[in-house]
Amino acid sequence: MMLPPSLADRGTARSDGAVRVAAYTDSNDLGGAEKALATLVRGLGDWIDVTVVGTDPAIVREVAAGRDRAETRIVRSVRSKWDLRGSVAHLRMMRELRPDVLHANLPTPWSCQYALSAALLTPGVRTLAVHHAIALPETQAQLRLNRLNLKRLDAHVAVSVASAAFVERVVGLGEGAVRVIYNGVPDVPVTAAPRVADGPVVGYVGRLAPEKGLDVLLRAIGSLPDVTTVLVGDGPDRPRLERLGRQLGVSDRICMPGWVKDPRPWYPGFDVLALPSRSEALGIAAIEAMLARLPVVASRVGGTPEVVVDGDTGILVPPDDHEALARGIRSLLAAPALRSKMGESGREIALRRFGLPPMLRSYESIYRELLGPERPSDRESG
Repeated sequence: MMLPPSLADRGTARSDGAVRVAAYTDSNDLGGAEKALATLVRGLGDWIDVTVVGTDPAIVREVAAGRDRAETRIVRSVRSKWDLRGSVAHLRMMRELRPDVLHANLPTPWSCQYALSAALLTPGVRTLAVHHAIALPETQAQLRLNRLNLKRLDAHVAVSVASAAFVERVVGLGEGAVRVIYNGVPDVPVTAAPRVADGPVVGYVGRLAPEKGLDVLLRAIGSLPDVTTVLVGDGPDRPRLERLGRQLGVSDRICMPGWVKDPRPWYPGFDVLALPSRSEALGIAAIEAMLARLPVVASRVGGTPEVVVDGDTGILVPPDDHEALARGIRSLLAAPALRSKMGESGREIALRRFGLPPMLRSYESIYRELLGPERPSDRESG
């Protein structure tokens, strides 16, 4: 296939017309953002050559595992802004790979800055930042560095309307500068895990971290004496939650199975999914629960209302309000017919709004757009 002149001049596209995408993550934790990236990498069309790049070998392997012929590259992490060796390693990596597009996956607003800087210093590389969080950087210095880099990128994507508006405001981008592409969640058959209790079970799936508000859930469980809660996942907040469970006298009704590669078999064993987050850009767990016909009680924060329709697929409550959370859970546990109705509605919305094909088509369209009007390939992913 002849390469269009506009692409041949850049010297980055392959002679067979494939587009080279470097999917970069500097995360050392397999959370929702990394799961979304792995789903994207697995489903992109064959006309895209993907190299998964990152600083943690285990995360890179997980992200690349589902795609045949995906290449991988490990790069030294940058420990601080004074870590010259780490910065040089990123620049060397970018100069050697010379992808057509750097797809930087940002689970936090201060992620991927050194990869983005290296891409901006490498001629011919188009830059795309995908924002998965609603949270400010930890310091003003990080915020200034983020703004400096992010304003120079070719494209921005956020996973919800709420997170797009947040990025535009914090970074100082114009209204509409950040596009919204909802995370797509594949609908797959599962074999249900054993139910952990004979009575009502309220589940949670995700990281055990302060922003997830699980202390609020444990306090709510304290006022629901017959309810068992299952926290599927792991994270830095686990020791504090274990202590709080003992203080509240609910330890015997808390099950923490730890991190699991695929949490979906757990959903059929829940009566309700609880997501008491203090901050949430979207919430893949809510979508997975809806696919499993499970109603959701969640905090009205960030992009959650774009997933959970109050009164239709679940109940939204104020954040940091354990009494409201307990009332929402109690009302659903007392109404099996309502739970069933919400479950059916939730599945229909999850399939229609958060399916995999729309997400794949949207990212493929952005890659083509970044490479200009003369596209290297018009082949679809099927």
